Amino acid sequence: MKLSDKKRAERAALIETMNGLHKKAETEGRVFNADEQKAWDDASAKIKTLDSEITGLSAREEFARSSALPVRVAIDEQGNRHPILNKDQKLADRFPRTSVEPFSFAKMIKGLVTGNWHGAEFEQRAMGQSTLPGGGYAVPAELSAVWLDMVRAKSVCIAAGVGTLPMASQTLRVAEIVGDVVPGFRPENTAFPENDVTFGAIDLRARTIGVVARASMELLADSPMAADMIVASITGSMAVAIDAAMLQGDGLTDATHDNPKGILNWTGINAIPVGGPLTDYDHFLDAMALIEENNLTPNAVILNPAQNNDLRKLVTGITSDKTKLEAPDDYAALQKLITTGLAAGNSITGQFDQAVYGMREGLTLETTRVGADALSKGQVLIRGYMRLDTAVLRAKAFTKLTGITATAPLRAQARKAA
Repeated sequence: MKLSDKKRAERAALIETMNGLHKKAETEGRVFNADEQKAWDDASAKIKTLDSEITGLSAREEFARSSALPVRVAIDEQGNRHPILNKDQKLADRFPRTSVEPFSFAKMIKGLVTGNWHGAEFEQRAMGQSTLPGGGYAVPAELSAVWLDMVRAKSVCIAAGVGTLPMASQTLRVAEIVGDVVPGFRPENTAFPENDVTFGAIDLRARTIGVVARASMELLADSPMAADMIVASITGSMAVAIDAAMLQGDGLTDATHDNPKGILNWTGINAIPVGGPLTDYDHFLDAMALIEENNLTPNAVILNPAQNNDLRKLVTGITSDKTKLEAPDDYAALQKLITTGLAAGNSITGQFDQAVYGMREGLTLETTRVGADALSKGQVLIRGYMRLDTAVLRAKAFTKLTGITATAPLRAQARKAA
């Protein structure tokens, strides 16, 4: 446990002592006696001292933590450096912890919906000043970062290495490398070849993505697991949605759409049109080669479940031979990730740390018992939404395979005898 957390635990114990003194005197209908007043004053003075110590310790611990982590950065148009977090780095770690108590989103949702905060007093205090005029709840920054990390933990793109770029405003322009410098040898007294790094600009704009869950009032009130299941459902579906945005977002913006642009539709991505079923692993090896030709290193391949199953079924030899086709070592070394967030017929191989999510650190939850037909059915609607955008920093770090058709019972080509 960090020293600041120990101090917070000590502070929480003092608060409990003060609450006990207050309740005892209130129950007995009297003021504090001398000993109680001294205990109250001593605890109050100690809390003030602890508050100062916690602030200082938190700042030091955050500095030490951030200094120790290998953080990549993106450079904006004004030369400012913005950290790009990897899958092991948390958005929540960017905020000093204000409590040692674990926050439960399930308890929070149940309290918001039913109005019964028994057993969820900590969650009620955390949300107490966050009510919005329309009946929603703006989750405090520290807690929304925890929820966003729950979504990130279920994202296959994050698992593959896609970074997270926290956005402090709605828009952010960062640089991308379009072309590298080309060094050259030269004889004495001869000029070096002169060329420039070719930079481009990527404009990130936070776009709203949300999900609505529906549940009966009776279920939420009576089932101890219902709220947990709703949280799991919302975070899981949101993770698939942000994966789909990164992998195949079409960039369509009109009166009814505001879609990010994903890797499949990003300009300059290496492309291999398959135009048929997968019969071996050669297309994936070619995809890796296109990335390696740009001095980049593919680390993962993302597949739709249908294409992954086709690869599992590949066999070698004649039709009657059921021996499975062994994957080449280079393909086998890639991290394989499967998601319905990528449409069937496609796969993406890449060095995935060359793509990022631009993510606003905020979450809004809204609940209603009267929207749509919820009132007549005794149901509640729960809506959560966040804001993000997607970007590819180096297009040649990715190769897409497109036009993959389903295998019938096709078999791999027989290997030639040695």
